[in-house]
Amino acid sequence: MRLLHKLLLVAKETYIRQVKSWSFLFLVLSPFIFIGLSATISYFGAKMTPDDQIAIVSTDKTIQSQLKHHDTFTWKYKSVDDAKKAMKDDKIVGYVYIKSDSQKISANYYGNDEMSSTDEVKIRQILQSKQATLNIINAGLDKQQLQQLSIQPQYKKHIAKKAVQSISYMILSFLMYIVILTYAATTAQEIAAEKGTKIMEVIFSSMSATKYFYGKILGILGVILTHIGIYLLGGIAIYPFIINLDMVSKFKDMIGDILLNLVSVNLIYVVLGIVIYTILAAFFGALVVRVEDTSKAIQPITILIIVSFLSSMVFINNPSSMIVKVLSYVPFLSSFFMPIRVIDNSVSIVEISISLVILFAITALMTSYISKIYFGLILQSDDVGIWKNFKRGLKFK
Repeated sequence: MRLLHKLLLVAKETYIRQVKSWSFLFLVLSPFIFIGLSATISYFGAKMTPDDQIAIVSTDKTIQSQLKHHDTFTWKYKSVDDAKKAMKDDKIVGYVYIKSDSQKISANYYGNDEMSSTDEVKIRQILQSKQATLNIINAGLDKQQLQQLSIQPQYKKHIAKKAVQSISYMILSFLMYIVILTYAATTAQEIAAEKGTKIMEVIFSSMSATKYFYGKILGILGVILTHIGIYLLGGIAIYPFIINLDMVSKFKDMIGDILLNLVSVNLIYVVLGIVIYTILAAFFGALVVRVEDTSKAIQPITILIIVSFLSSMVFINNPSSMIVKVLSYVPFLSSFFMPIRVIDNSVSIVEISISLVILFAITALMTSYISKIYFGLILQSDDVGIWKNFKRGLKFK
C-alpha cells in the first residue's frame, strides 16, 4: 500500500509538471486559437457584407419569402427612390425592381457593377417559377393536367466516400504525428534531466526504480489522456458554433462523417500509438548523460515516426494493399496503418481486436522490460555512448 502511494505520488508530480509547462499549454491551445481566429475573421467578414448587398424592391410576398434568407439581398428599401438614394450613398451596390400583374412578371437590375452569376441565377429561378405559376393559372388547366405538369425530374446524388476517407485519415495521422513527436521529445528530455543527479539515488533508496518508472509512465499517460480529453470536450463545445458559420455550414454532412471517423476505434490507436512511442522515448532518454544529447538520442524514434507517417500517406487510397494489411498488425506502425482500413470499412472486428491485442501486449512487455533495467540506465553517468550505456544497464537487470 505504501509502495502504491509512492508510485501515485511520482505519477502526480510528473503529471502536474508536464501539464503546467508552456509546451503543453501551447500544444493544447493552438488548434483552438486557430479555430477562434478563423471564426473571428469569418464573423467580421460577415459583418462587412451589408455594404455589398442588393436591394429588392417588390410588393410580392412570395418572392420576398423565397429570398429573405439570402444574405446578399435586403428588403428594407420599400421604394425605387429609397433604393436609388441608398445606392448613391454606397449603402448598397444595386437594386432589383420587380413588378408583376396577373399576366406577367418582370425585373430590372440597376447597379454600379455586374451582379454575381450566383445571385443572378437565384433571382432568375424565382422569377421563372413565379411566371410558370401565373401561366398555369391563366391557362385554365384541369386537375389532371395540373398533376401532369407537376411531375419533376429525378435527381440523385451518388457521392464517393474517398474524399471523406482521405480527409479523415490525413487529419488523424497529422495530429498523431505532431503529438507523438512532441511527447517523445518532452519525455526523453525529462528522463535525461534526472539522470545522474543525487536526488535519484535518494529516491531509489526509498522505492524501487521499477515502481518509479511505472509512476513516470502513469503520469505521462495521464497527460496524454488529459490532452485528448480537452480536444474532445473542446470540440463538442465549439461544434455548434463552428458548424453554423457560412463558410462551414455547406460542408455539414461531410464534417459529420469525418468526425465519426475520428471519434471511433481509431482513437484507441491514437492513444496506444502515443503511449508506445513515449515509452520508447523514455528508454532512449535514459541512455544519454547530458540533456543536450537528447535530440541525438531520439533520432531513431523521430525517423521511425516520419517513415511511418509518410509511408502511410502513400497508401491512403489503397487500403486493400497487402503492405497495409501486414503493417496494420506491426507495433509502432499499426497506429498509422490500421486506421486506413478502419476508415475504409474494409477490416473486421476480429482483425481490429487482434491488432489491438498485439499493440497493447508489446507496449506492456516493453514497459515491463525497461522498468527492470531502468535502475542500471538512470544511474549511469559515464559518457561512453548510448550503446555502451545500454549494455551496462543490462547488467543491472
